Amino acid sequence: MTKQKIFTIIEGAIIIALGILIAIYGPESVLDMYAGIVCIVLGAAILIADIVTYANNKTLMLPSVVLPFVLISIGIGLVINGYLSLSAIFGFLIFALIGIGVALMICGGYLISKKSVVLGVGEIVIGALLVVFSFLYLFVPEFKNAFWIIVGILVALSGVLFIIGAFLDKKKK
Repeated sequence: MTKQKIFTIIEGAIIIALGILIAIYGPESVLDMYAGIVCIVLGAAILIADIVTYANNKTLMLPSVVLPFVLISIGIGLVINGYLSLSAIFGFLIFALIGIGVALMICGGYLISKKSVVLGVGEIVIGALLVVFSFLYLFVPEFKNAFWIIVGILVALSGVLFIIGAFLDKKKK
């Protein structure tokens, strides 16, 4: 098992755990400290995976380094009392979910073009659902109660796709 595969599996497991926490507790019940720690750990895992990918493939890693540092920065802000709170960043999170959904749909299209149809369709579906549910959150007040459960499940499913992709990627070569 390669280092890149191991880091992808770890990253997927962390994303699954984050999705489960969001689905179970919702954003208001998750303490800022725990959310900050999860952001820092997830950001660090993604950063390490990106560095390993860069070392193995010699590809430009600038775009993929942005997300880990954003997560680490938000995590530090949440851990240090008084600087950030989850309630202060909910609006940001909704619009970030729209961006993540669009990015997943684009990546899904790329995966389909590379003959990984199942993963590509999975990412497109999850991305589209994130976008649709985020707009429902913004414009349908009754939807806010169920929103975080659905988002948590979608985030966990995207973590499962990370892990499946790690295993499928190496089998095709």
